Amino acid sequence: MPNKRNSRTGRAPGSVREVIAEALAVRTPGGLRTAELDREGRALRWVEAGPTEGVPIVLIAGCGDSSLTWAPLLPELAELGRIVAYDRAGLGASEPDRAPRSDAGGADR
Repeated sequence: MPNKRNSRTGRAPGSVREVIAEALAVRTPGGLRTAELDREGRALRWVEAGPTEGVPIVLIAGCGDSSLTWAPLLPELAELGRIVAYDRAGLGASEPDRAPRSDAGGADR
């Protein structure tokens, strides 16, 4: 199979997450930024949109979902202020937690 490249950037396609992020960055005021936090040796990651300062509006995806749930809304929400959509441990781009996942314990992570 030939290695297809993006005609605009000349790069090979990445993961679905990367493709969506690139498409949204063009439409989102201030672009998209990614960040991560080390929590007990595991990386927790999130996406930010809108202004870089101010009180964030934190978006929490439903059980088993990731920050991609919010992707279609990020450009419009970014007009309201600083938006943070994070991936809980073991979901989306965040690394898994050491503890087994359960409904009862999920609220503590």
